[in-house]
Amino acid sequence: MSTIGIDLGGTKALAVLVNEGEVTETRRVGLDRSLGTIDAVIASIEAIQSDDTTSIGVGVAGLVRTTDGVLVW
Repeated sequence: MSTIGIDLGGTKALAVLVNEGEVTETRRVGLDRSLGTIDAVIASIEAIQSDDTTSIGVGVAGLVRTTDGVLVW
């Protein structure tokens, strides 16, 4: 079983595929005006996913507004 990790930064979405604790593949998708943030995350996941991917985690710098659960980035 594999896991995808996404590091969402100000200029890129970096995806890593981890299998049994070892990074087996990486993909970088640049963020620009033609490709929105959500689309960049989706593109990075689609580029790296495997048939046995069971989970996805996303890390992003920012604060979560506790009143409504929205990430303020």
